[in-house]
Amino acid sequence: MGCRANVFIKESGEETKGVFLYTHWGGEELVEDVQRALSKRWRWDDYSYLARIIFCEMIKGEEDQETGFGISCLVGDGGHRIIRIDCDAGTVTVGKENPSRDGFIQSGPSFTFEQFVDLKEPNWETILKH
Repeated sequence: MGCRANVFIKESGEETKGVFLYTHWGGEELVEDVQRALSKRWRWDDYSYLARIIFCEMIKGEEDQETGFGISCLVGDGGHRIIRIDCDAGTVTVGKENPSRDGFIQSGPSFTFEQFVDLKEPNWETILKH
């Protein structure tokens, strides 16, 4: 079962390379996790540090668990819900896995970091309405 979802942090200067942060059980809270991480306004221009900051929010309180989270260069489970972070553009885009060359298709809205931080009641339902 589970409640799977991913955050994809795009590598600087690349379109298809980056890191996927995976949650097995925390998919419903993932939008809030990303918003909390971005609300710190730390390292918005540094994809490797921002990836760590977001992952720390995702695993908060679960750091010593064997399962529940993962880090990969490929999307695993939860490809139907991906939050794409682009530090070069300063954007957060909602999408899903695409088996084509680019690996990601936008199926929801795109926000600047500031717009995403300012969202009221951040969850999958509210961001997909934008």
